[in-house]
Amino acid sequence: MTPAIVLEDSFPVSRVLAVLKKPKRIGSFIVFARHVAESVAKSPYFPKLKSLSVLQTGITALEAAEVLVRTRALGSKEGRDVKRRSVASALDAVRAHVQQVADGDPANARLIIESAGMNVKRSSAPALKSPFNAKQGKVLGSVILVCLAAKGTASYDWQYSTDGRTWHNAASTVQAKTVISGLKPGTRCFFRCRCTTKEGVGDWSQIVSMIVR
Repeated sequence: MTPAIVLEDSFPVSRVLAVLKKPKRIGSFIVFARHVAESVAKSPYFPKLKSLSVLQTGITALEAAEVLVRTRALGSKEGRDVKRRSVASALDAVRAHVQQVADGDPANARLIIESAGMNVKRSSAPALKSPFNAKQGKVLGSVILVCLAAKGTASYDWQYSTDGRTWHNAASTVQAKTVISGLKPGTRCFFRCRCTTKEGVGDWSQIVSMIVR
């Protein structure tokens, strides 16, 4: 197991939270869940989100179960409630992904969350400490990446992606900062980094994303 890297500094990040206000009444709950699913599907911030298909399938099953309840079939209410819990769980999974994307792009966090059909709440907790940050570069199509510096001699690996799945290597550096150029303006890109010290190769950082300008 790779030893944890001791970091020398941190960057305060203002956090906006994605909130799901799930209605209690079954009819309103289904309408709400369908609204979130449709909003996420239309949003440019969540391409090919796997948990979305789980949510959509769950909603369809819940709608069918609710129709069956109205026939007063034996055991239909219990079956419907099981499917409701499944949809609630799927909503939570989608919310977690929305929050991850919002955390990776603090400047657009509110827009990202609202595009998913969710409510926004500013965290009352102390500001998060983020070990990896991305910001717009000075040149069109460039992004500045900064991670926390490890103590002692270290090298840093940087990667970027346009879909969050296929990663491209940028040049490694001996500084905890780099600039990635030649990106297409208007495209959402994803970034991550890792550090190598005498203790070994560290894990990849959390993924941050932003729309390149």
